[in-house]
Amino acid sequence: MPLGLLPQFHRAMAHAPERVRVQAVARLAAAWRALAPTDPARSEHEAAMTTILDDPSPVVRLALASELAQDETAPHHVVLALCYDSAEIAAEIASSTAVLIDSELVDLVALSPAVVQCAIALRPRPSAALSASIAAVGHRAACLTLLANPDAVLVKSAFVTLLGRFRSDPEFQDAVFRRADAPVAVRQDIVERAIQQRRIGRTGARASEAESERLRVEQDLATVALARTCSAAETADFVAHLVSRGRLTTALMLRAAVSGELALVEHSLANLSTVLVSRVRAIMHEPRGPAFRALCLRAGLPERAFDALSVAIEVHRERRDETGLVRGPVADPGEAGDVISRVLDRYEDRRTDQLDDVLALMRRVSSEAKGRSAREPLRRAKPESRLRSNYLGAQHGFRSAAVGGKVPA
Repeated sequence: MPLGLLPQFHRAMAHAPERVRVQAVARLAAAWRALAPTDPARSEHEAAMTTILDDPSPVVRLALASELAQDETAPHHVVLALCYDSAEIAAEIASSTAVLIDSELVDLVALSPAVVQCAIALRPRPSAALSASIAAVGHRAACLTLLANPDAVLVKSAFVTLLGRFRSDPEFQDAVFRRADAPVAVRQDIVERAIQQRRIGRTGARASEAESERLRVEQDLATVALARTCSAAETADFVAHLVSRGRLTTALMLRAAVSGELALVEHSLANLSTVLVSRVRAIMHEPRGPAFRALCLRAGLPERAFDALSVAIEVHRERRDETGLVRGPVADPGEAGDVISRVLDRYEDRRTDQLDDVLALMRRVSSEAKGRSAREPLRRAKPESRLRSNYLGAQHGFRSAAVGGKVPA
């Protein structure tokens, strides 16, 4: 568009039909992109775009939003105005524009309806600050959309905020639990909450002792399973979380040791005894030695737990692969049952007290392992259901998407 023709463009747009105005928007955007940033005509084109913001047709303004959504050099004032237009127009441009900075997007989240918040949640890699804003003030659908975006940067505080806001929502608990970046301590809280709900739902607020014990066992099993997913850096934090919640019990440590989760045992003993984990690991290489007994006593474990822990550690240290290295935790249920049986047999050889509560626990762990091993073929025979999120961008009616045209399920 030549210089000085802005008034003519404005008059032509004012009297043209909607279809023609939409086409004019496309031509204007194409001509603007073809100009060099230093070309004086560029500002004239941007002024023409500004006049389109006042067009009475949302279809025309939506066409402008679509043209500018992917352009990193789009005029900031035009983009910002479109972000506060109708929900459909704002969602179209907010989902992908790179013109706005995080502080502007945070303000937009606070002032926008759910559909716009969902569009922002589906942006290609929302930052930790933006994700935290959605977690704090976003509508339910926007928060679920954020959790469905695998590229969203979520820190622990954002997960805690989400679970605090939607404490009784099972769909949120499931969505958080399935996030690969959800801290293990957050996953543990979800497990405890789910088990608590089952305790109340099945038996009332005052559960029977047998039912309470069964649920405690289930919680310990889930905790050991979660420990298996921890990285080396996470294990210490996970143990600290268990200690703060009063969940690090002797029974849990014995279950971890019998299952081969020796990293959990190492960090638990280090936390409880205030001994460096490297020193604890060295002591555990001689589980029958006096140093390990002293470590267990310093950690506050009962005397009768020492033999069970030492036997479990000893058996698992004997499990070596073809390279001679100690193998990790037992994953296969069948092998787990065999290993636990060996631990139980060796422990029974040491103990003669029929009232030994640790022996009773070991026998119970062995029975549980055999039960899981027997049920495993049936579980594998069942077809796995495919889980998909119900909060993908296409369901919100805007076209721009996060990565490759969609957010993976």
